[in-house]
Amino acid sequence: MSNLKHVPAHVLVRVLLFWLFFTGVLYVSSALRAAAAGGRSAGASANAGSEEQENRPAARLSSGFIGVEVDMETGRLHFTGMEGGKPQDLLFFDEPPTSYVTIYTNGDAFVFGDHVGEFITRPVPANGGIESVWENDFLTVKERVELVKRADTGHEDGVLITYTVENRYGYAADVGLEALFDTYLGEKGLKHFELPGGLSVEYEAVFEKEALPEYWFSVDGENGSPCLMGVLKSGLVTLPDKLIFANYRALVDARFGYRVRRKKRFDLLPYSKNDSAVALVFGPVSIESGESLAFTMLLGLCGPGEYIMGDEVVEEGGEPGVREPIPAGEPVPQIGPDVDFGQLNSMLREINISRGSIKRINEYINRLNGLLGENTAGFEGDTLTAEELEALKRALSALSD
Repeated sequence: MSNLKHVPAHVLVRVLLFWLFFTGVLYVSSALRAAAAGGRSAGASANAGSEEQENRPAARLSSGFIGVEVDMETGRLHFTGMEGGKPQDLLFFDEPPTSYVTIYTNGDAFVFGDHVGEFITRPVPANGGIESVWENDFLTVKERVELVKRADTGHEDGVLITYTVENRYGYAADVGLEALFDTYLGEKGLKHFELPGGLSVEYEAVFEKEALPEYWFSVDGENGSPCLMGVLKSGLVTLPDKLIFANYRALVDARFGYRVRRKKRFDLLPYSKNDSAVALVFGPVSIESGESLAFTMLLGLCGPGEYIMGDEVVEEGGEPGVREPIPAGEPVPQIGPDVDFGQLNSMLREINISRGSIKRINEYINRLNGLLGENTAGFEGDTLTAEELEALKRALSALSD
């Protein structure tokens, strides 16, 4: 106290004002983020099964592998996976949950479930899933969430999410959508995401059009489990125009127009550090008044096998969504600040083309074997007989029809 007697009064006043301004800025910044985007507050719980989650009203679906909650007040989603018999967060939980969907139409942007509209139907169990309907003067949006299973094992470890948007304008409207998933895994280290082939994503990145991967993985860098997988190419889903890995708050602030910086990690200092998220962007499509447009996404646990609805396999093409871990001791391929995205996109396109070519060749061989039938057993030696040659010609002719 004796030191304060020698400090001029105007200095103390300036210090006090600075302190009040600084704490006020931090408070307002936190409040704005929570109000505008449902961002994680400082005291938010990220533990599945916590008291906050149990007390907040929600409609729930669960299997022995994955669980999904639809917040009753906002329609936002929260995912958990089973790990050692206990639920483990796959997406962050807050009040409200921090993952959400934005719908764009004719220059306007609306967050599904926000106060600019109203729920005609709150999230309720319906037709084997959870459905809700939210609308404003311009749009009616139906949200449907349902569990889907693997064709080979029958395990229900996937969640199919569909937003059906109806144009309520009296004229044609351009309708687009951005889904922001606030992933929980990977934020304790530098490796937040992986792509097929074991590519590690440690910096912000964007993929679009032909360069879109078939899957993306949200991983726990410490023990590799659990693991969340997003399916981008499947008969069950709508192919997005862009896949973006970036800082959560940066995506919230930009909304639909975020531009990735290649040398940027998942930080937005001083607001957030190592805070990553995934955005799926579906470009605007023109629809007439009264018409509807559906956007469907699929998230599940990492693992092989195709997802199905009912008993029919509808996913086509591509290899099973197997996360390919890097063997111990080998360097981890990374998408870092010096990566040539043009070259990477070209390589991904070549890989996809090669996979498609190999698949078509195998199909032709199988069909050729089927057309030749018993004649294939007689092909011996280096020279075909006249009868063998005639059988081959007939098979090739049938194959080309």
